[in-house]
Amino acid sequence: MNFVKCSICKVCTHRECVMINPSPDFNYKQDFVCYACAAVGKTFQAVDKHLSNNFYEIKQEKRPTECSLCNVSHGLHAMFPLFDYHGKGARQICYPVQDGGTKMVLAWGHALCALTLANAGHLYACYKDGDYLGMEDDDNEVDVRPPNPESVITEAFQIMYGDAMPHYRYYLTPIDRPPCDWTKAVIDRKRSLECVECKSDDRKSMRIPVQCVANHPSEYIGHKKIHGEEDPCKAALHVGCARWGFRGKQPTIEQVYYFPGIVNDDGSIKSNYDTVMGVYCKSHALKLDKERKFKAKQIPVVEDKNTNRRNTINKSDDMYASDSLSDSDDMSKTDVIGRKRKKNINCTDAVVSDTKIEENRRYKWSELFIGQQFCLRSKFTLDKWEFDEKL
Repeated sequence: MNFVKCSICKVCTHRECVMINPSPDFNYKQDFVCYACAAVGKTFQAVDKHLSNNFYEIKQEKRPTECSLCNVSHGLHAMFPLFDYHGKGARQICYPVQDGGTKMVLAWGHALCALTLANAGHLYACYKDGDYLGMEDDDNEVDVRPPNPESVITEAFQIMYGDAMPHYRYYLTPIDRPPCDWTKAVIDRKRSLECVECKSDDRKSMRIPVQCVANHPSEYIGHKKIHGEEDPCKAALHVGCARWGFRGKQPTIEQVYYFPGIVNDDGSIKSNYDTVMGVYCKSHALKLDKERKFKAKQIPVVEDKNTNRRNTINKSDDMYASDSLSDSDDMSKTDVIGRKRKKNINCTDAVVSDTKIEENRRYKWSELFIGQQFCLRSKFTLDKWEFDEKL
């Protein structure tokens, strides 16, 4: 996986996560601009109801930070605009500001929230012209609205983003017809589930909570073994609240796991390397956190005969050590290596020495980091990692 970094906001994301494939001649490492920054200063046609012909002209004054899918409005994150439908007539959704005024704002969602909810069947990504994967001509609903000016695929867009999918369709409730089964599922989820972090009432908002994935059929099997023979967890959370916390209260443990999968050259997911994700309540996340730390301590240190160094990390990799390390930390050399490796996954220039890594250690690393961000420039490849254990 390759990273792209926005030249304006400096937010760094996987190309697979924002679904872009820039032109080979485009210098995406220096000139790339994310969807959120590219929207600043532009005026968009927006709707507040499903398939509405009443278009609002709304200018995006500044880079969006508020996510409509969760209760997090702070920080800079990768964002996607949320549309009312697919096709050329679809428009970005808008809603009134929270203070009860008449001003309307455009709906945006965190990339992580959108990807997770899409995997649950509550959203789906669309190409710029409104098409989507699996689209059929005999659509049940026909959008007769005039084309959205934003549906035109320009040469500049193709150079920077390629055949990208730059927005997501959100299931708004129709005003003049019964909702479809997908919309009913969203309505039922918002009515019956409450985020344990923010405890907000989502019935009149666009926020969608998800259940803790512990012991659910979709949970990664390597994590299921840690929970034991428990019943499926009934706790619910917004993806953003679980990942970044409510009102700036950062979680102390990892509650959201996401691995976007590995794609072939044609854009399809590589066999046995499909998307893996999971959102956990604090109770089950704590169990996973303890297991990860335990496994990190069990990974053996390999003696490098060429350098007499007791690890497989090159000297230049010292910069990836955890910032939280101090002289007072009671840690073995193995613990330090584990923390360096975890920092290693977030850097595109990570390098691992040519020392052979045993098959059982490779399997341990796959279990330890499943759902995290991977860096494919490391010398230990993912060829035999056990992603095919996912149900």
